[in-house]
Parts: sequence; structure tokens; C-alpha cells
Amino acid sequence: MKNANYDPQDVIARRAYELFEERGREDGQDLDDWLQAERELQTQPASATARRRQEQNAGAAPHRAA
Repeated sequence: MKNANYDPQDVIARRAYELFEERGREDGQDLDDWLQAERELQTQPASATARRRQEQNAGAAPHRAA
């Protein structure tokens, strides 16, 4: 069952912004960031997706694997 509050585009947008920040806020690569975020969302296991969604809903910083 899907969560009514879950919006995949919101998750992608948040990750794309993280990529932008990690790159030092360099403009001009927004499409690349968006596509990278989409790929990450499609390839991460369901448990990682669920964990990230919970962290975002709780306002916590996303967990980053070492």
C-alpha cells in the first residue's frame, strides 16, 4: 500500500538539491542532478527507500552509508 503523503518527485527534488550542495552549489547541472537522483531512487533497495522516507518525514538528516 502506498503512503498518500509519499511523492517520488519530492524525494527526487530533495536528493537533486543535496547533489547540488555537495558540488558546491555550482549552477548549470540541474538536469544532471535530477537524473542522478532518479537513478538513485530507482536502484536503491526498498528498505533504503523506506528508511529515507521515514527520515525525511521526521525531519532528520538522511542516513549516509560509509
